[in-house]
Amino acid sequence: MRAVEGDSKSEAELAILIGAVLRVVEMEIEKFFDRIDGKNPPKKKLICATCSEPVAFNVARFCWLNKIRFGENIYCRECQQAV
Repeated sequence: MRAVEGDSKSEAELAILIGAVLRVVEMEIEKFFDRIDGKNPPKKKLICATCSEPVAFNVARFCWLNKIRFGENIYCRECQQAV
């Protein structure tokens, strides 16, 4: 194959792109193994223990601060009234 003047630039850009992709893949692999080792567990979603609806952080915090009433569970505002 004959090299064209524009080819070297596109090859350099391709090399930069491949390097960036490899760094992202390496970071994702590292995160995966950290989770397996227990170093970086996935974040826990705030879900109501009764209806399984998402719960806002301030509502979950209210439950955490009232452990006598709610125990270790998180409840949405509607389900808190039934507890």
